[in-house]
Amino acid sequence: MILNDWLKRLGMSRNARPMIGSRGIALTAAAATALAAGCTTADAWRLFNDNRTTGEAHIEADARIPYAPPVTTVMPDDPSPSIAPPPLTVRRLDQVEYREISLDDSVRYALANSKVMRELGTTILRSPEAVETRFITASQYTDPQFGPEAALAAFDAEFATRAFFENNDRVFNNRFQGGGTFEFQQDLHVYEAEIRKRAATGTAFALRNTTQYDANNAPANLFDSAWWNILEGEIRHPLLQGGGLEFNRIAGPDAVPGVYRGVVVARVNNEISQTDFEIGLRDFVSDVSNAYWELYYAYRVLDARKQARDEAYDVLQKFEARANEGGVGTDRVALAREQYFRFQREVEEALSGRPLPGTQTDPGGGALRGTGGVLVAERRLRLLMGWPINDQCLLRPATEPLMADVQFDWPSIVGEATMRRTELRRQKLLVKRRELELTAAKNFLSPRLDALAQYRVRGFGDDLSGPGDPRFNNALDTFSSGDFQEWQLGVELSVPLGFRRGHAAVQNAELLVARERAVLHEQERRVVHDLSNAIAEKDRAYLAAVTSLERLKASDTLLRSLQQEEEQGRGGAGEGAVNLDRLLDAQRRVAEAETEYYLAMTAYEVALKNIAFEKGSLLDYHDVYVSGGEESRSVQQGGAFATPPGVPSDILPPTPAPVPMPEPRGEGFDASASHPYV
Repeated sequence: MILNDWLKRLGMSRNARPMIGSRGIALTAAAATALAAGCTTADAWRLFNDNRTTGEAHIEADARIPYAPPVTTVMPDDPSPSIAPPPLTVRRLDQVEYREISLDDSVRYALANSKVMRELGTTILRSPEAVETRFITASQYTDPQFGPEAALAAFDAEFATRAFFENNDRVFNNRFQGGGTFEFQQDLHVYEAEIRKRAATGTAFALRNTTQYDANNAPANLFDSAWWNILEGEIRHPLLQGGGLEFNRIAGPDAVPGVYRGVVVARVNNEISQTDFEIGLRDFVSDVSNAYWELYYAYRVLDARKQARDEAYDVLQKFEARANEGGVGTDRVALAREQYFRFQREVEEALSGRPLPGTQTDPGGGALRGTGGVLVAERRLRLLMGWPINDQCLLRPATEPLMADVQFDWPSIVGEATMRRTELRRQKLLVKRRELELTAAKNFLSPRLDALAQYRVRGFGDDLSGPGDPRFNNALDTFSSGDFQEWQLGVELSVPLGFRRGHAAVQNAELLVARERAVLHEQERRVVHDLSNAIAEKDRAYLAAVTSLERLKASDTLLRSLQQEEEQGRGGAGEGAVNLDRLLDAQRRVAEAETEYYLAMTAYEVALKNIAFEKGSLLDYHDVYVSGGEESRSVQQGGAFATPPGVPSDILPPTPAPVPMPEPRGEGFDASASHPYV
């Protein structure tokens, strides 16, 4: 069987393979440590979680920025890409080692070593500002202009103090202007301290104290120098425009039409940035999965072509021996030799490959391309995982596709997709933000009417402090007596005639709401379209795999029959010549059928992954969790960083036993097998 031959060539038997489940949510730390050890060198990496991300579960929650504790993981030593060893090529495959890795481990290590959501294009070099990273949510949260903390800062209490010192020397043309003198000379000191705060309703509170010293030569003064101490409280409350809890939480204090920086809008923006992070994370996990199955397919193609080459070599040796005995002509030997070198060239191509674009996540999770050989596909997976790009080992997939005729309930998966797709959740948040902005814009259709209340207590004296007798001896004593109190009540009205700007703001907000709702509707239609494509591709790949398997069985039967006839030496030289043509053609047919079968089988696995992608459940099926609420925004993977939220570590289910892949030259599909993406 091909699978057994493949395992033997890679140095292990089927029974010796590690027990790796389809999802592996309970892998132990010891197994992860052993798997992560390097091939030529091994060292422990401590990955400190310096991506300090934040988040809040509810808008009403207190604003704070909790940081995640450091996370430790073990990875191969990759101190600097600039000193990496030379790459493995078809010229440097001596003393190569293999390291088996499962799909779950690939995702785990990719998440553990990725501050940047890697992709297979050149965006990181051409447009680094467009690359998604782990810091997107935290950077938006801490944005000093538009983040939630900045919005809350507008309601913080503020303390201010001032001190002014003046020396005035003036000449007045009128004695009364100079306080009874023409030449007025003065030393003036003013000390002010104030605490002010804006309430969530838009009300402004202020408490200020003013202390003033005045020494001048006016002959009408009671004292040559005097002190004033004034304590004043002020409340200004907007009754119409700018007032109310809802408006101030949406737009913020002192807002203008079209610019809304309230705490509610800021937190919606933070949730939008979180969905951007989840979209990037989902695409990243999908890219890792695609690269993993590309590598699996590359190994399978290499195995098929190596087997075809070995069989062609056996035929070549037999016909060379017959040619030496004079049984066949040199043309038959040349034909067999051509077949051998054709397969040898295909083996070299399957081993090395060319750096062509691999399977891309966009659009719809990506359809399997099957480009590149083992070495190219393996480096592609290393790049995404954060593994050292070059070392003396080759990563080798240990997870086999679970072939089963999986059927989905269409209404259920459509409902799941429209509810869970991150793009739709992001657009719904945009609709919510626009609706909030419309609510705030309507506030500007009201006139500005503020109610104002002031109350002050005054003190006056020859000195600032000291004995209290006689009266006005010191200002603080007069102030504490409460003899001099004042108050003021009033209203201020400001009405823009026509409310041109307010009406424009409302109309603009209504248009933006209509736009976002229309985009949401079209996005829902696109999600259904992409999910339909994913279901159709799944059925196509499954039927292609079934048909390719039947073709492989038939071509293999033909090849074995011709090989048996050739070994038994039936027919004369002429008939033997015909059998050589048929034998070489049968070898090519088997190699092509086997490659087609592996392509369809791997494409079916990718198609099942894409259905989970379209449903919005890809991260769940890889046990990837994005923690939030009162915790920091961070990425966790079952068994990689911590136990999934809400699951006690002592009740995790055991790792399921692997379901072996059906042998292509014998068995059919296991229709009862379970699958991780279902």
